[in-house]
Amino acid sequence: MQWNLVPALLLLAVSAVAEAEVYKCTIDGNIIYSDDPCPVGAESKTIDLEPPSVIPDNNPSLRRYPQPRQQQGTVTMSASDAIVVERSSCTNKGRYTIHSGLLRNISRYSTYSAKMTTQFVLESPLSDFTMDWGKQTKTTRLGPGQTWSFKLQSRVHDDGDKTSCDYRLKVKFIDSVRK
Repeated sequence: MQWNLVPALLLLAVSAVAEAEVYKCTIDGNIIYSDDPCPVGAESKTIDLEPPSVIPDNNPSLRRYPQPRQQQGTVTMSASDAIVVERSSCTNKGRYTIHSGLLRNISRYSTYSAKMTTQFVLESPLSDFTMDWGKQTKTTRLGPGQTWSFKLQSRVHDDGDKTSCDYRLKVKFIDSVRK
């Protein structure tokens, strides 16, 4: 009787591992993925991981919607997961503020359009006053495995003024190819 319990407990342990949670934490504008909960004060989002979907190209009855030919039979992932911000920094350089960094397409099959928009915010040294100090946008096309080094510059401000960078990355799927 006790030996019948062992396979059931083993199955329960394996299913618990398969249901592990992943946390997406935003700390000082940097995104970190972890299996531990985010620290207090960090923006937090729990990510539900699903196995990648495969669109079979040899059985038309399994296809519900017409698919572009390049996409059939390839593993797909969401656009927001495929483009990763590997490095991002906001630096005051005299009378300008520079937001620079590196994006990487971690997909093995897909090409994406990545649009980086940075809102520069001027912070008054004498009070809690802040104001928008211009917005810059750059767009690029990233093929499978490609990286893009970006650099956006604020408009002129007084030397010594402190500015910060609030950025937003918008990603769109372009196409996918079989390797």
